[in-house]
Amino acid sequence: MHEPFGEAWYQGEDPMWPRFKEGGVTTPGLSLESVWDDIRARAQQGPVFTKDFPLYINQVWDRECLSNFTHAFLIRDPAKTITSIYDKWPDFDELKVGFPEQRALFDLLTAFNDGTPLPVVDSNDLLEDPVAMTRAFCEAVDIPFIESALSWEPRGDPRAHS
Repeated sequence: MHEPFGEAWYQGEDPMWPRFKEGGVTTPGLSLESVWDDIRARAQQGPVFTKDFPLYINQVWDRECLSNFTHAFLIRDPAKTITSIYDKWPDFDELKVGFPEQRALFDLLTAFNDGTPLPVVDSNDLLEDPVAMTRAFCEAVDIPFIESALSWEPRGDPRAHS
């Protein structure tokens, strides 16, 4: 699931985005709780992989909630991140970047893990050697590495599987 909590954060019933303006688009029934319910329902059917920004859910960080996930971090050079965001949204707010929340979550999870850091994947390393980095990631989070999954024929609408 790609950023499942993001839509609720930006335009759920009670948006948390600081730049939300009264009268903006909201989605009835969409909340962090409804997203969490959806993830749990999907997990009843099988493994669920999500990629999200910590800033969307930092208000619910506690040991109980976070223990439901196997965590890993994908990082990117801040200059590349900010340039990319600026290219798409020139009026972006620094809150959108989420670096402080990502670091805070990493530190919190490391503390919960008796000081042992969690897996961190640098996007540059992933681009330079996708096979080795994906293999290392899979080993770190205890999932099978399937090299053939690194290539595929484009088809369908990827948004239909979010």
